[in-house]
Amino acid sequence: MEKQTKRTIKSKIINILEILVLLICMQYIFACVYSENKVYANTEENSNNSETNDPNEGEYLRLTDIDWRPESRAGWGNLVKNADTNGAKLSVKREGAYYTFDYGIWAHASSNVYYDIKEYSEKYHYLTMYVGLNKTSTTGNGVKVWVYTSNDDTFHSSGSDYWTLSEGCDENRVYMPKEDAEFIKIDIRGAKYLRLQAYDNGSNASDHIVYIDPMLITDDYQEKEPAYTIEEYDK
Repeated sequence: MEKQTKRTIKSKIINILEILVLLICMQYIFACVYSENKVYANTEENSNNSETNDPNEGEYLRLTDIDWRPESRAGWGNLVKNADTNGAKLSVKREGAYYTFDYGIWAHASSNVYYDIKEYSEKYHYLTMYVGLNKTSTTGNGVKVWVYTSNDDTFHSSGSDYWTLSEGCDENRVYMPKEDAEFIKIDIRGAKYLRLQAYDNGSNASDHIVYIDPMLITDDYQEKEPAYTIEEYDK
């Protein structure tokens, strides 16, 4: 009888311990779920805040968000958005060092990239971008780049009768491998069509011309602070 009583007590104790362990496990699971939901909520809130904190929200349109005209052609291979022909990020030299970029156009010379911008150019008055040769370009005699606008519906025709060379575009400038990319700002207000032309300068060997961060911007767009120099980064 005494042994049976002891077994009964021991069984009850085990049952109580099992219930306690179960309660502790459930409490832990609920705590994890709550914590995960809280982190997700905070992440979503921070994401929304970061979007609304953009001082230039509504003041720019990425050219890479617009489809180029079907008449557009690369001199070798294909035109590519936001990557090189191997799928890697675009990379140009700035302040003496190479940096990668999320947005841009790969347009191996000789090439023409046409855009229909008539629904945008009344609001966005300028095209800004960095022009240079991608890091993959290590040799060659360089590339010339010309930016044109047109109000003629025969925009795809060549010749000065159809296109106006934009002010701020140096028609004699040669972009060489391993040189810094150059920032340009082009007035496009009221234009119907935009043309980015890259000329191979007589030989298209390694002419990996790229247009980095091409954007249509308004008059109220706040230009970003210039990138730090290598010496400033070292400090």
